[in-house]
This record gives sequence, C-alpha cells and structure tokens, in this order.
Amino acid sequence: MREVRRLPGTGLSPIVAPAPARRSFGREAVEVPQVDEFMASLQGCASVVMRKLMIVKPGEKVLIITNPGETEEISRALANAARKCGAIANVVVEEPKRHKAFADPKVLKAIAAGPDVVLMILEKDAFLGKDPKGKDESGHGTYIGKNGTYDHIFAYLLGEEKLRAAWANSINIENFLVVAGVDYEEIRRRGEKIKALIDGLGDNATVRIRNCGAELTFRIKPGSARVEAGPYDKPGMGGNIPAGEVETNVLEVNGKLALAGPVETRSERGTFIPKEPIFVRFENNRIGSITGPESGDLRWTLEHFRTDLVGPYAETFMLEFGIGLIPLKMSEFIVAAEKKRGSAYVSLNKKGNGEKLHLDCSLGESPEVLIGETLVLQGGKLLI
Repeated sequence: MREVRRLPGTGLSPIVAPAPARRSFGREAVEVPQVDEFMASLQGCASVVMRKLMIVKPGEKVLIITNPGETEEISRALANAARKCGAIANVVVEEPKRHKAFADPKVLKAIAAGPDVVLMILEKDAFLGKDPKGKDESGHGTYIGKNGTYDHIFAYLLGEEKLRAAWANSINIENFLVVAGVDYEEIRRRGEKIKALIDGLGDNATVRIRNCGAELTFRIKPGSARVEAGPYDKPGMGGNIPAGEVETNVLEVNGKLALAGPVETRSERGTFIPKEPIFVRFENNRIGSITGPESGDLRWTLEHFRTDLVGPYAETFMLEFGIGLIPLKMSEFIVAAEKKRGSAYVSLNKKGNGEKLHLDCSLGESPEVLIGETLVLQGGKLLI
C-alpha cells in the first residue's frame, strides 16, 4: 500500500470579517466571521482540500463519513466542493465511535459500495468503528488481497489500491479554517530539505532530542524518511488533514523523552495537553517507565491494552518520529499539533496477538532536535 500519512499555494485563505459574531458548534461557541463571510471561508478551505489535496476529478464518487455537529458542517462543505469538481458526493453521518466500538452498518455498506475517495471527518477522540466481519474466530483478518490481509473493509480497499483517502480526527471548524487552506507547495519544499538531510546521512542518521530537561537519542531507520504533504491523487494513497510533516521510523531508542504537547490516550480524558511534562524512559526502544503528575492516563492506556501480555509495557515501543511543517498554534487537536512547525512528535505503539495500539504524542512548543550534527529545531523554530 502506498501511504502518504498519519494540505500547494492556492490564494484561498480564510476571509476575516470586520465584525465577528458568536456562533455555536457542538459543545462550544466560537468567534467566527458573519454568516456570509464565514460560509465563503469554510467553502474556500473545503475547495483547497478537494482540488489540491485529493485532486478530485469529474465523475468520481466521494464518500464522506462524519459525526453530528461541527464535523458534519465541515463535511457538507467538503461535499459541495467535491460536486463543484464534477464528482458525486455522499455524506454519511454516524454517532461518534470510541475505541473498539463497531461502525454503523450504513457506514460499512457505503464503503463497500466502492467509492473512489473516502474522507473521515470525526469529532474529538472518535474513530471510524470496527468491522464486525473483519476477523475470524481465531482473530485473523478476513479480507485477503494481493497486498496483505485486513480486518476492515476500509483498510482492505485502501491497501489493495481501490480507493484513496484522508482523515481528520478531533477536528472542529476553528481548526479546519486554520489548517485546510495552507500553502502545500512551500510545505513540501521545506519537507524535502529535511528528508535530503536524513537521506544524506544514510545508516548514520542519528537524532538527539533535548526537551524540558530530558534527553533522548535514536537512529532513523535507513530509507524510512518521507514527506507527508500530499497530494493523495492515486488509489492506495491516504493520510491526514492537515498534511504537512516529515515522518521517520526509529531504531535504538535510549534515554528520557518529555511529552509537553497533546498526548493521545484511550482513557476517558482522551487527548489532552499536560500542565507539566510527562516523562517516558526508553531502553533499547522499549518503554521502561512513565512518570509525571499527569502521566496516569497514558500509563493506564498502555497497561490495560492486551493485558494477556507479560508485564505492563510488554511489546511497547516508540515507532515513529516526525517534524511538523505547518505554521500553526499548539492545540489539543493532535493531528494538527503533530504538524506544527517548530515542534515534533513521536508515536508510542503496543502490539500483541494480532492487536496493536498507536498513540501520537507531541513534544510541545520548543523541543531542541539535532539530526546528525545539524540543529533542525530550536526555540520553536524550524531552522532548515
């Protein structure tokens, strides 16, 4: 499966009205421009996604899966933008699905119908939902293709290059207006410079992170650096909205890491920004301890996942390291936080018996990152 994950200059930017109004979406009221300007801004950003990220073509079938509230309004704007591209757009709304919940049958039926493009625009800490037909009695995936075995109809169609996709978890209208209409061509250029630095170091691409008094070192897996900034224009391609990071896989992780930005968990608290850093100690890429006044939700998530494994952090490791490319403010919207220029993130993973857990965690506002001997991040700035 070709994957451009976990948005080129268009001139389309959010319209700022002189007299903002209060408008309520979901749980909170936010300040937005007057209705006409607001809708023009929302529609403009949606157009960037469809024309410049997804490259939607006339006659294509576009499926948008969403939840009620703000995300549904974003999805309706995306559907309108797809129709203006000449596509056939369908919006399917399901109640938010939490970790391990099953997807609505209507959602699975819409995916199985074979759309060309799938977008998932979901509220905070919501998921697509599991496929009840995805595993057999022994826990193995039931969808078998030329590229692999899968436990979900969506994963099967994406992995077998039958559709392309993008997803935005935990997004709201305020975030969408900021992240969806950025200059992706400039973002790709910055990303390629970082990738060239990493590729040039070959097997000796080492990273040192200093943050909140903690220090961590690791090697980058050779050949793993990738610029994830779209476009998602071919079947089998998919990734986040927003798109804008350089991502790598890691080896030989040792030391202590400070998580000072949004931390993804599966507890009732969900994703949150800790008031004080959460410290994770690694030895040979395995997690040894998790400490800090607000570390309980992360510890609980890792300790309660697949409890049949031996030890609280058995098969728990750091898989990915990424550097953000988009000029954004830090927020609890983890998909945007990991793309924030001047910051970086890691993914913590746990696996066992066919199951896996993937948690993205931000390093916060201003980690110091050296790749080889080159200072790449310092003081909240991208230096390359």
